[in-house]
Amino acid sequence: MLHAGTMLPAMLITGVNSDLPGEIIAQVSRNVYDSGQRVVLIPRGSRLIGRYDSQVALGQNRLLVAWTRLILPDGRSLALPGLGSKDTQGASGIQDRTNNHYRRVYGNALLLSIIGAGAQLSQPRQDAGPYGYGAPSVAQVGAAAVGQQLSSVALEVIRRNMEVRPTVEIRQGMPFNVFLTTDLTLLAYTDH
Repeated sequence: MLHAGTMLPAMLITGVNSDLPGEIIAQVSRNVYDSGQRVVLIPRGSRLIGRYDSQVALGQNRLLVAWTRLILPDGRSLALPGLGSKDTQGASGIQDRTNNHYRRVYGNALLLSIIGAGAQLSQPRQDAGPYGYGAPSVAQVGAAAVGQQLSSVALEVIRRNMEVRPTVEIRQGMPFNVFLTTDLTLLAYTDH
């Protein structure tokens, strides 16, 4: 039996990119013994199958994975209850590379500033006439209206592009642990 709280050492076989949700495969990297450390229950090389979500929040740099199946080298398979992952220090989730898309965000912020300045410049100036009042010409009014509409549309598009979530990438071979949240009863593994 493996008790809740046991860590299964593993490493990724497939890489992960959080832009889209998907399935993930890992491999147990060391033999896992029963609670008495006498009998191998999960041999090195056993496969883990899981799923990850693409819902990475702003500022997040870890990916949560739910491990749903364990496949032993002899072909036996065990359903897992969506077990979580921990890094090698015990923190929840798996962390490797995070792309916060700063170039895109700050580039859009710069564009936003330029378009805002352009909208201001497209507004007609009120030049004082001979009596102290000035009226914009038809061309100035038309240019102002077009400038306002174009800047409104452009600002909305750019604002949407600034709400980009980070991309978490995890490379093949990344070590981590699968954390057992429930007891698992397994038969001793014997080579066939």
